[in-house]
Amino acid sequence: HTPDDWTISIIDNTSDMGSYGSMDIIFATVATDRIYTSYYDATAKDLISNYSTNGGAGWNQAAIDSSSTDVGLYTSIGVTANGDAVYISYYDADSSNLNLRFIYSTNGGGAWETAKFLDEIGDVGMFSSLGVFAGGGQATDEIRVVYYDITEGRIKMVKSDDGGATWD
Repeated sequence: HTPDDWTISIIDNTSDMGSYGSMDIIFATVATDRIYTSYYDATAKDLISNYSTNGGAGWNQAAIDSSSTDVGLYTSIGVTANGDAVYISYYDADSSNLNLRFIYSTNGGGAWETAKFLDEIGDVGMFSSLGVFAGGGQATDEIRVVYYDITEGRIKMVKSDDGGATWD
């Protein structure tokens, strides 16, 4: 049963796909809304990004981080207002890592930079939430990521004032 005012769309119909999802939308018109998603592929254990430039009528999918044996859980995605810069924080659950990671695209999700470790001390990075304040270009975008540090039992925040190039 679905409510009368909701439409359900299948973004990815592959089995065991879509855990720990996050979404951001750039509204224009229904036909041109840009929708960005990130989620976990539980079979391949990879981080997946999917984006639509036509309001969800069609999707472009990419496995954007498969560098670890189990990466892409607890994703959070943020997109600048023009859709050029896309940022994702997520958890690397590989037993040798257990940390907070970050990856970004400067061309609307068409290509992705190499993933970065944002915190590597202890078991950190679950339940991340990312926020973006567009500064007028990727080099000046301000990004904040809050996440849970399991080792210390507290919530933490890391920030970048230069589009993810450096972090405090």
